[in-house]
Amino acid sequence: MKIQTTVIAFIMALLLSALAGCSSKTSGLKEGGIYYFKNENGSYSVMKVLKVESGGVHFRVYSNQFDSPPDKVDESTLTMAGVNHKQNEITGVPDMALTGASFASVYKITFVQQSTVTDQELEPYKSWKKGNGKYF
Repeated sequence: MKIQTTVIAFIMALLLSALAGCSSKTSGLKEGGIYYFKNENGSYSVMKVLKVESGGVHFRVYSNQFDSPPDKVDESTLTMAGVNHKQNEITGVPDMALTGASFASVYKITFVQQSTVTDQELEPYKSWKKGNGKYF
């Protein structure tokens, strides 16, 4: 009986530690936060965090590129180019859903400024949720 209790306690500790590890990858992210990241070509792009959940994070990536890290972003100038984007633009993504671990391994981000998330920006997330979407 004592061995079973020890094994159960050990398994519970592992599960709690795994859960804490996942959530800690997104714990510093702010919904509505605008962040920049460095592109492979040396330019900088921005993203907006739309939703942070226990399973992961939803965000949108804008096509604009900056020569240096932006210290302020005029949101009215942000665009999301499609597949026919210009040579110096990246394809915009209206909603990406990644686990905290995936997000942390792909993006090295820096906070720029706080914004709000509009209902229109949340439409892709709502569709994802309604369709029982999964985090990558």
